Amino acid sequence: MSGLIKVAIYILLLFGGSSIACIRNIQEKKEIREYLDKTLRLDLFTSINSLEKIQSYKEFRNKYKYVSVVFLRKGCRPCDSKIVDWQKNEEKITDINNYTVLFIVQGYTVDEIKRMKSNIFFDFNFVIDIHYRYLIYNKDIPYWVLNNSVLIDANNKIKLVGDPFSTPTKLKQFQSIVKDQ
Repeated sequence: MSGLIKVAIYILLLFGGSSIACIRNIQEKKEIREYLDKTLRLDLFTSINSLEKIQSYKEFRNKYKYVSVVFLRKGCRPCDSKIVDWQKNEEKITDINNYTVLFIVQGYTVDEIKRMKSNIFFDFNFVIDIHYRYLIYNKDIPYWVLNNSVLIDANNKIKLVGDPFSTPTKLKQFQSIVKDQ
């Protein structure tokens, strides 16, 4: 093949790949908009654990207007990296009065969590979900949405999908939602 043909093929592949990525990004944004303001069921958990105490779900929700819900599964390598990401970016999100993070932890026991080296769960709130209730009671929301972190408001309505610190744009969106009003 001549050099000119190779360059032409490279350019076509580059633009074709970019177009596909752009279309996929547009489709994902459209799907996310579809699930904004849907109710996320968390009332099925009677208590929430934290370093300080175990509190009732109602007490927990009365304290925080906004909650980032982060779903983690035992044995999930991407979930392990989620924990690290939240630890690294904690300072960007934790100084907000009406906001907290809630980890829904599936497959772990409380003893296993206590034995973990880097124990993020005791810096944040968490729920042990051994009966898969989070996925079952939220079956109307696609798994890919639940598997992302989801920001909810005081009425458990989804306001943002994805880690609030994942991009500068996402962080700005997050900050505009949770700012004190």
